[in-house]
Amino acid sequence: MSLTFLNSNLLWLLALAAVPVLLHLFARTKPPTYQFSSVEFLRRIVKKTMRFKKPQDILLLILRTIAVLALIGMFLRPLLFTQEKLSGLFQQKNLVAIVDASASMAYVEGAQTRFATACAETSELLSGLSSRDRANVIWLKAEPESVFPDELGENLSYLKDQLRRASVTSERGAIDKAFSLAANLLAESEGTREICVISDFQRSAWEEYKPSLPEGVDLIHVKIGRTEAPNHSVSSLSFEPSHPVVGENLSLFAEITNFSTLDTETTVFSEVGESRKSNNLSLAAGETANVTFHHRLTNPGPATIRISIAEDAFPGDDTRMQSVEVRPFLRIGILAGDDKATARLWTRATQSLGWAVPEWITIEDLEESADRFDAVFLAGVPIENPTSIPTSTKVVVQPPIGEQSRLLPDQSETETIVVSKETSKGKPYQLQISDSEASLFDVFRSGEHGSIDGLGGRERIVLSNPPGKSTLLSFTDGKPAFVQLAPNRYLSFLPLEEASGNLAGRVEFVPFIAELLLSDRSTGNTSEIEIDHEPGEAAFWSPQTPIGSENLKLTKGKLEIPFQPSEAGSFRTDELSEPGIYEWSLNDRAVGYSIVNFPVSESNLAALSPEEAQESSSVLVSGGRELRYLRDGIKMWPWLLGIALSAVLLETGVTLWAAKSP
Repeated sequence: MSLTFLNSNLLWLLALAAVPVLLHLFARTKPPTYQFSSVEFLRRIVKKTMRFKKPQDILLLILRTIAVLALIGMFLRPLLFTQEKLSGLFQQKNLVAIVDASASMAYVEGAQTRFATACAETSELLSGLSSRDRANVIWLKAEPESVFPDELGENLSYLKDQLRRASVTSERGAIDKAFSLAANLLAESEGTREICVISDFQRSAWEEYKPSLPEGVDLIHVKIGRTEAPNHSVSSLSFEPSHPVVGENLSLFAEITNFSTLDTETTVFSEVGESRKSNNLSLAAGETANVTFHHRLTNPGPATIRISIAEDAFPGDDTRMQSVEVRPFLRIGILAGDDKATARLWTRATQSLGWAVPEWITIEDLEESADRFDAVFLAGVPIENPTSIPTSTKVVVQPPIGEQSRLLPDQSETETIVVSKETSKGKPYQLQISDSEASLFDVFRSGEHGSIDGLGGRERIVLSNPPGKSTLLSFTDGKPAFVQLAPNRYLSFLPLEEASGNLAGRVEFVPFIAELLLSDRSTGNTSEIEIDHEPGEAAFWSPQTPIGSENLKLTKGKLEIPFQPSEAGSFRTDELSEPGIYEWSLNDRAVGYSIVNFPVSESNLAALSPEEAQESSSVLVSGGRELRYLRDGIKMWPWLLGIALSAVLLETGVTLWAAKSP
């Protein structure tokens, strides 16, 4: 704490404080003389009242001295600094205020958001500047920007007007970019240079950041938000399968997180197209709970997915969205080599499903456009480990009879595997499930579609060196019948033909093929044509088939969003600032969606403590008024005037009381 006098050249006036003392000592009037026959009675009265008059005189002396000192102090214009004052009291001030406009500042505290409080504090801060000072305001968001583009300005009224008009964003803040911009604005300034950050100092954003500032720049933190901020949010959303077909169940997996220190209850809502469901959920303090919903897909084409919870004081993260392309059917490629009978049986089984369209293909088709198929069946084809097929495409190989040099993924170049056909001379070969936990057999657990255990025939295909992989089906003697080599990669030794056992003619075969096509398909958060974005990012959209931009529109509700063609037939927007579902439509028909979701990192509203917030700054204050007092000091003359008036009033009262005393 320190005291500074603006009119220090008038300190000699303090000598005038001796005037009341001198007057008290030397300016007594001579009392009149009266003739009395005896003064004995007067001596008794003086002795009795003297003990009252001396304290009255001392009190009057003190009050008059205080009044004179207070009046002199007013002319000295003292300033009181409660903390270490900022430099440059009489210099031009250059101030850059970094106002946090990131998503966490939308938290409602009391009757307004933290962002509104931050703008009010910044306006108060600007009110402490004089007409010769210069300032600017930087909005802290994904791409920070200043009100005055390239310099500090003297039009403080315009800055205050922009603060009144500003609104919080749903973006995460790029702190390093904001500080870099502030340093550039202050680079050529003369006088004091200050960067003032007005923020809630969200822990997830500020904990690891240590600003590096040019020499001579003071850093001030104004902390917004003084209470705990309880919040619960939809922190993640995924679904499977990533490329569903009509009639299939879409499973939604959501995580709901309680970021408060208290237990809470909420209702979770799920929506896929026109299908809606809900579920009540209890969350312990700090807990993340998983919620699952299942929706039957009834219409082909792009569909939106939405998971939401009951609205709280921070509604931005109460909803999370995705989109999915519902396929009318799966495309099945069937490559028939030496085993055309097996290829025909696979074709007949997939055709009977209704949602799978088989197509006979050649090796050239497989090498050039394998990515257009959801599954490929290779029947007796001498092909070496088909690496040209994408890993997302399911491949089922019934190996050809004979020597195979590259049948298995881990087969060495010098190793040869012999594929042969065995015929049972006794009992038929019977199948058994080797991996009862495999999702491939989920369809048989209820017994509605029969059982694959015990099926078989008199012929089977065997390898000279069986693969040491995951055997899903085997024969009762342990030899493999259906093997999973890797995700979406299978070897089949099933006896499908009528002469071999007619497995393809059994009622269990079609459900088995259906489950094979649908099970363990890759899980993802996006389909091929939709991308998940955050606020402040540009959106890209790539249609499955090339289209022109003449009749293409991008809308969010009734608002039309501009876009432009990009590379390879895709389209690009400018930065999208608001979360939501952006619909791409061609001739007023929805053909895809771009999704903008609330940034997950902004949901945890836990803030730095005042001690932590002050570690990386020169000064930590609670508001713009406190910063003004810190920078400019507290003007003491109004207090001194009050003290002087109070002393005069008390002196008058004491004088009147003394006059009435006996």
